[in-house]
Amino acid sequence: MRSFLVTIAAVSIGGCATVSMYPVQSSSEVSLVRQDSALKRSADAFCELAEAESWVVRSEGLANVARALFDGEDISDGTATYAVTISADSGAPAIVLDRLAADSGKARAALDELNAEAELHLASLAADEAPSRRDVMRFERALIWAGKAERGFSNAADMLAERGVDASGVRQTIESFSLEIDETRDLADRLADRYAKRNDTVSS
Repeated sequence: MRSFLVTIAAVSIGGCATVSMYPVQSSSEVSLVRQDSALKRSADAFCELAEAESWVVRSEGLANVARALFDGEDISDGTATYAVTISADSGAPAIVLDRLAADSGKARAALDELNAEAELHLASLAADEAPSRRDVMRFERALIWAGKAERGFSNAADMLAERGVDASGVRQTIESFSLEIDETRDLADRLADRYAKRNDTVSS
């Protein structure tokens, strides 16, 4: 039975966007029992942590991204909400700086663990094997959530700077998180390319 293609996009982090083509099988082709991979669980855990810690506004996930792409709806990433949560515009500078440093450091460490899981997942695949569609999608969602968190942290640091607070130290921590996001983006591309090449081979 033939599969058909739908386009799902991983939204821009730092001004670029990744668009992946995923073949979607009919319901009769999908197993009723699905075993979640360690990669999917790790990606979901990162998104849940980001929402629980208020780095990212809780949302409906990829459904919002799809609606924005196909229906022209706006995506509100809640960038300003994090700064409000930690009172970046009015809170005691030392307390806000400590919170921002702790959150951005924790986010970087969590993303580093997810990236390590993605590397393991890619290394475990046989030469003719591809990551699952769900694994690729959930990892790309984690990339989106990480980008939202980084923008929230940067916005809070900007607010502190506008108040005359020296935020140079915490900006280094945020930059470290940003570099980790670059690694996540590279891994997302590798996962998507591996998935696409494998499915192109199968369909040809």
